[in-house]
Amino acid sequence: MRRNRPHPRRMRVSGTGTGARLSAFVLGPIWIGANVIGTRVWESDSVNDLSFWFYLSVALGLAFMVRSLFCGVVIDANQLKIVSWYYTRRYPRNAIAAITYQSYAGLFTNGGGGANLLSTRTKMIGVRLTSGREKLWPVTIMTNHRCDEVTQWLGKHLDKPIERVQDF
Repeated sequence: MRRNRPHPRRMRVSGTGTGARLSAFVLGPIWIGANVIGTRVWESDSVNDLSFWFYLSVALGLAFMVRSLFCGVVIDANQLKIVSWYYTRRYPRNAIAAITYQSYAGLFTNGGGGANLLSTRTKMIGVRLTSGREKLWPVTIMTNHRCDEVTQWLGKHLDKPIERVQDF
């Protein structure tokens, strides 16, 4: 029988990497398919010239999809870990002053927010550190309702207040 522990060793925060996985598994096959079609259209006697670039682009598409499986937020007894597309950040629990959230501003909104449909319907989460620095993670894109649930859950499990970062 499993014992219920209040703080398991490691816990992936549900919903924090869903946007990354959704975008990767929609855009990844499109990228790979476009490369397959493009290679077939431009195929000639010099197929060896294209094969390196073809295999490289397919590998990049597959890497994009595989990396998305690891994106999201993970907490354990000592730290909060954010796994993004290009990096992984670890923040000790005692270095976090508050859990923050803001309307989404990232790749899909050209780095800005504003009143576009994606920014008004989605949010991303982050932290304010005890040093005063704020860090938001576009990889945690999620719906407004889900973001409210996740920030409440994180605030409760990390015993930190929740703050909304001023939108643009």
